[in-house]
Amino acid sequence: MDLLSSQLSEAGYSARTFGLVTVNHPELTIKDDVSRLVQEKQTGLVSVKDPKATFFADVVEPLASKAASQILPQSLLSFNTPSSETYYGITAYDNRRTYLHTNQDQALPPFAQDAFVAGSGVTWNVQKLDTSHSPFFSEPKQLADIVVSNVKAFLATY
Repeated sequence: MDLLSSQLSEAGYSARTFGLVTVNHPELTIKDDVSRLVQEKQTGLVSVKDPKATFFADVVEPLASKAASQILPQSLLSFNTPSSETYYGITAYDNRRTYLHTNQDQALPPFAQDAFVAGSGVTWNVQKLDTSHSPFFSEPKQLADIVVSNVKAFLATY
């Protein structure tokens, strides 16, 4: 068993790991977790085997290849270290929170995104884009429109 699988097992997970977070899902196993990751045991880093397919599936060439070449490994510790305090739960943000759901995301599939939103314990204004993980490359105008619209709505409630 490789290092990531053993750490997930020790933590009691039968889950699929997506970048910085782990989401439990009954259809996935630890074997699925590591199938697209490469562990660098000497350094304690984890890389994605095919960053272009994972993060930039709907991005045109040559931008997709250039962006994929910029992806760096991340620390294995990021998979199992609790995050610090979050601020989205502050009541001042009620009716102002937005989550951008990317429907074709291979890094954070839709069911994982749904789990994040549901598990947060607060209500979100969920905006959906039919893109992969990087709408800032594949649909920048549509993304900008969503950001501007949500900033205006947020400011209007002050």
